[in-house]
Amino acid sequence: MALYFLHYSIPKGGDYSNLEGALAEANAKQLLPTLWCFRRDGTNCNAIRDIFADHFQTDDRFFVSEVANWSVCGLSGFSPFDV
Repeated sequence: MALYFLHYSIPKGGDYSNLEGALAEANAKQLLPTLWCFRRDGTNCNAIRDIFADHFQTDDRFFVSEVANWSVCGLSGFSPFDV
């Protein structure tokens, strides 16, 4: 099962309850205020982008990556194995 990261920038704010719902549905874990990670089978970064694109406004920017190896520092109580 692949590990994906989603990072975003929302310059104007607004109602992002749909995004929060989509992240919850993906069982995403919040690492930083705008950085989330989750696992998904049988997909790729482009498909993940397309899933989340509808939850952002035109001024927003977001980045999706598939990660094979990673580490954390300063995230007390969080382990890469929690995802």
